[in-house]
Amino acid sequence: MAELEDRLVKFLEDAGEWEALPVEKFPGVSIVKMPKTKNRPSKLSLVINPVKDGKPIKRKGLFVTSAEMFLEFAEVLQNDSVYNLMKSVDDINDSQQPEKKSRKPLKID
Repeated sequence: MAELEDRLVKFLEDAGEWEALPVEKFPGVSIVKMPKTKNRPSKLSLVINPVKDGKPIKRKGLFVTSAEMFLEFAEVLQNDSVYNLMKSVDDINDSQQPEKKSRKPLKID
């Protein structure tokens, strides 16, 4: 664990603002150096942005800055009622999509 922490401290010291360090074993997970503000120094954040076909599914991921925040997100995301709510949102969104019109193939003589 000390080696991991040493590497993270070095990344915090050497990386540029918003620079991302991918986590090799977990596609879609990276460590990002967040810039300092008036009230706090630079800090690291775990960023979760699942991938599909090797590409991130969103432009920005979910930034998690503490173990406590991680557990709070995990609790909400694993809640069956929240999952059922999300399925209902999916169903409504899908029903609002306009039907795709199929085009007839272009015939060339």
